[in-house]
Amino acid sequence: MQGVYATGVEKLKSCDVSFFRLAKKLCKGVRCNKHPLRRFLTLMRKMSARSYIEEQLSPGAELLDEKHMAEQRFGVPVGIKATRLTFFASFPPSKVWSNKTELPDTHLLGYAVLVTLELPNEKIGYLLEAVIQTPRIAFSGISDGGGEEIVPVEVANYYIHNYREYKTTVGIASSKSNRDFTIIGNFFTQQNNLTSTCGHASLRMIVNSAKSAFLGYGKMDKLTNRRINEILDLDFSSPEKTVGYYKGDASSTKRGLNRDDIEKVVKSLGGQLTVVDFSGEIAAEYDEIMYPMVESSFPTILEIKGWNTATRETYAHAVAIMGHTWNSDRWEPEANIGYGNYPRRPYIRASSWVCHYLMSDDNYGMNVTLPSDMIRNDIVPYKNPKLHATRIMSITPKIRILGYDAQEIAVDIAKKLVQETRLSTKWFWLDELRRKVKSRNLVARTIFLTRNEYLSYLKEQESRGNLEPSKEQMTQFQSVPTKLWVTEITIPNLYAGNKMKLGDVLINATASKVAADNNECFVLAWLPGFIRYGLSGQTEPWLLYEYADIIRSSQEALVEW
Repeated sequence: MQGVYATGVEKLKSCDVSFFRLAKKLCKGVRCNKHPLRRFLTLMRKMSARSYIEEQLSPGAELLDEKHMAEQRFGVPVGIKATRLTFFASFPPSKVWSNKTELPDTHLLGYAVLVTLELPNEKIGYLLEAVIQTPRIAFSGISDGGGEEIVPVEVANYYIHNYREYKTTVGIASSKSNRDFTIIGNFFTQQNNLTSTCGHASLRMIVNSAKSAFLGYGKMDKLTNRRINEILDLDFSSPEKTVGYYKGDASSTKRGLNRDDIEKVVKSLGGQLTVVDFSGEIAAEYDEIMYPMVESSFPTILEIKGWNTATRETYAHAVAIMGHTWNSDRWEPEANIGYGNYPRRPYIRASSWVCHYLMSDDNYGMNVTLPSDMIRNDIVPYKNPKLHATRIMSITPKIRILGYDAQEIAVDIAKKLVQETRLSTKWFWLDELRRKVKSRNLVARTIFLTRNEYLSYLKEQESRGNLEPSKEQMTQFQSVPTKLWVTEITIPNLYAGNKMKLGDVLINATASKVAADNNECFVLAWLPGFIRYGLSGQTEPWLLYEYADIIRSSQEALVEW
């Protein structure tokens, strides 16, 4: 939270204290769901935080917005207090946070702002904002000069796809007594159930963690609860224009945000909301449909429902999906095929190696993991009393075809080309693909790219010696559609061990449903030894040396196994 200043100068403290007691102290006398705060503190402990600073804040614009909305809701003056916790990977000898040499930006692990609203009859607390670095452990080492050096090591096989740069301030308003820090991470917020709900929280988390390219304009200001309520005309002037739940609220009070509300906010920001509804019968599971969205870094909300045995009512909740974990040793992808699991699948989806989706749940905290098979629908969703997925909502570019549907089309085309294409010379990997098609062990992974991004990828593979397209072929790539679903074709061990592939199938992401039904959305495919342009286009030689790298949605270095 940048530009919000402390009421007094505070010193760094050692993290050699009980964080559980710290959370209890901060929430003393306050009705507060402590899970998100404790989760934040747990992450700081896991990331090896060594020092922190605790500051009481002067109300800045966003804090005053929270106060004024509560006053509008209750019609009486409401007090507000805010505490900011800022954690670092080192404890400098001078113990001064303003020392840029001893405490550089890279040592900042995360910060959190805990707000307390002083209502007429009680105090309520919630995390208005928290940001942490992408999961890593800060190891302490010795630099070449003999001093202490912090070496961050990313957590293996954790892929956070939604993150960006944030700034936060430490110190008082005096220019010589404050400092701005920069951190790269993802955003978290908690509802207060008075002027914001889980819909507000999920929207803020995905929008404030998103790459600006998914919205209608460049760098945007932070999305706040006030901004969401303004867009939705929620001014607390009547029950219908009031959100959340408080004792004594009228039954007509709007408990949360629905799909139309979320879409209205996204459209006002210049984005498109792509929705998949599981309320009826649907063949594919939520994780299979969600994977291409998440892998493409599309900001995604997952809606879940369940049955509350205490109240004997169904409940709905929204969580923000930030990424996924990946296990290259997972037994299931090939074993399901080999042991004849029902129903038999025609190919292996890359989502089969995903063990968890990384999500932020405003009830339980940030970067928690959802097992990929936990909320599947074993029966028709509207008859399912267990916790289950009901809807996926992603902020996407203007597309008309889902990544999952593009993948189904691409795999059918790839299998046909692999089986039918005959080359004058023998290609080892093409023969391998034929065997995998026959045994149903072909692997497909789908990701969204713009034309320019795909051209950059091809040039990178050419420079690394994996591909050698001709000048004429590179020229033809200049004319492919501007928005593409790229389905990567590979085989299990090559994908799990080498993170490599044997070909791509390009699908026009903006093609109509009619075009998709007739496979006319197919742009081109390249596989070992050949490239094919369209359904009735020509086939040309294509130089693939062994295999090519899979496409990454982020250039960040990752620790992988």
